[in-house]
Amino acid sequence: MHAISLNITLIWVRSDCQVLVRAIDRKRGLAELHGALSDILDLSSSFCFCFVSFVPRNCNGPADLWAKTCLNNCLSIPRPI
Repeated sequence: MHAISLNITLIWVRSDCQVLVRAIDRKRGLAELHGALSDILDLSSSFCFCFVSFVPRNCNGPADLWAKTCLNNCLSIPRPI
């Protein structure tokens, strides 16, 4: 929703949850993911391009740490130039 508010039209989302990424790719998933999956698919239609890919947790350390630091400090994530 933050990307939409910034009028970003192209987005690439990476997740360390392989089950969620597969469900998004297939546009269907497990019953436990139904609500989250519906929200994600609805939001993805707001972009001209939306790509979701899997990143293993052991390769995602720096990005995860940065995101958690921003959330803990109540800072907004800056928009890339």
